Amino acid sequence: MSFGSAGRLVLLAAGALLFVDLFLGWQEACIRVGAVGRVCASRSGWQGFGIAVGLATTALIVWVTIELTGSRLPRGGAATLALTVVVLAAIEFATHAENRSWPAWVGLALAVTIGAGGALSLQERRP
Repeated sequence: MSFGSAGRLVLLAAGALLFVDLFLGWQEACIRVGAVGRVCASRSGWQGFGIAVGLATTALIVWVTIELTGSRLPRGGAATLALTVVVLAAIEFATHAENRSWPAWVGLALAVTIGAGGALSLQERRP
């Protein structure tokens, strides 16, 4: 059994990690309460425009999973979905610049990785 091409595996792994990362706090704000206390609130990557990122990432994961089962899907579909994820994640990252937390940076890095996986998948020959 073949595990698929490197591009598809990059798309699947980075897509799954981005999906999980979207549940983490992409923005966080804290205020001091009293002498030693702090109260913090966070917003996950799924808030606002992040819903589109999550849906596109889900579609990408499903597409690549179907491809890995051996089904023949239109060539370039995974790359198109990868580009969509990259653009949407960049918009989400840019529009929520205030109080950005480390998961937002991880999400941006994963989106860039997804873009690279999409480009790699376009260059690979199908069996």
